[in-house]
Parts: sequence; structure tokens; C-alpha cells
Amino acid sequence: MWLCLLLTIVCAIAFIGLVITILSTTNIFDLAWLETIADLLGGAGSFVVAWFLLPIFMPLIAGLMEDNIIKAAYGAKQDPVQQKQSFLQNMAEDARFMGVAILLNILVLPLYFVPIVNIFIYYLLNGYLLGREFFTNVAGWHLGKKPARLLFKEYKLSVFGGGVLLAFIATVPGVSFFAPFIAIVMMVHFFHKINPHK
Repeated sequence: MWLCLLLTIVCAIAFIGLVITILSTTNIFDLAWLETIADLLGGAGSFVVAWFLLPIFMPLIAGLMEDNIIKAAYGAKQDPVQQKQSFLQNMAEDARFMGVAILLNILVLPLYFVPIVNIFIYYLLNGYLLGREFFTNVAGWHLGKKPARLLFKEYKLSVFGGGVLLAFIATVPGVSFFAPFIAIVMMVHFFHKINPHK
């Protein structure tokens, strides 16, 4: 869990550092004082953006520790059955998810400037994406990816609800750093609720 926390913080810091570096090496205004203000506002804005982008990075972070977190969710007395999967393939799928999530969030970006609507769009879109990704990852760990996708189609409404909750957790200050860990544990419990014999 602490490694999960550390990786989440590192990703957030890396993103903020990248934005600040780009701003400090790019001149937008000719006037020095205007450039300084732009850099400061951009740096502050990067904290907000990193906070809201956290759900997009969650599966990639969680994917690095998926095995350990799933086994920890069972406890020492249980030995869950696992379908062996390629680590690189899993990471590639998580990276693909991140790319799709970023693209979709960019496409709906104009709606994020509409009060009230932006809240619904953000949590509904990212809730769907997170629910689907984490559920298919956890179910795929037990059953394999193809059966996991079929299971998702059967329970997509419940998974979507769980995803919205995860998206909300990911934006709660402090708690958000534990969101990847919470997401996997939550989906393990949900998976066993609908598949009690697995």
C-alpha cells in the first residue's frame, strides 16, 4: 500500500515538474513581469490539473503492484487462483487505457468550463473508464481477459457505479493517493460478490 502511495505521489510530482519546466523555459510574453505571473499561474494550475488527472494514471500505477494487492486483499488464509498473464502485456493495456482516457478528456474539455455540467461529465466519463479498467483487470487476473470482458458486459451498470465512486475518491485530497490500492481491493470484493466460487 505504501509503495502504491509513493508511486502516486511520484507521478503527480513528475507531471507538475514537467509543466513547471516547460513554462520556465518558454517565453509567452515579452514583458518580464507578465512572464513571471504566467509562470506562477501555470505552476499553480499544474497542481490542479495533476489532481484531476490522477484517475487517468491510476490503472498504470496499480498495474505495477496488482499481484501483491490482490493477494493482500485475500489475506494469508486464502490462495486465490490466478490466470497467468504477461506483465508487459498488462502494462501495455494500462498505457492504452491512459491514452484513451486522456484523449476522451481532451474531447470533452470545452464542457469542463460549463458550471455544474463539468462535474457530471468528469465523474461519469472517468467513472465509466475506471470501473471498466479496474474490473477487467481484477476479473482478468482470475479468469483471463476475454471472460473478464464478457463479465463486465453482464454487470456493467454495477461496475459503472463503482467506477464513479472511485473517480470521486481519486479527487478527495489525501485519500486520492491511496485510490489505486482502494480500487483494486474494491473490485476484488465486487468480483467475489458476483462470482462467489472463484
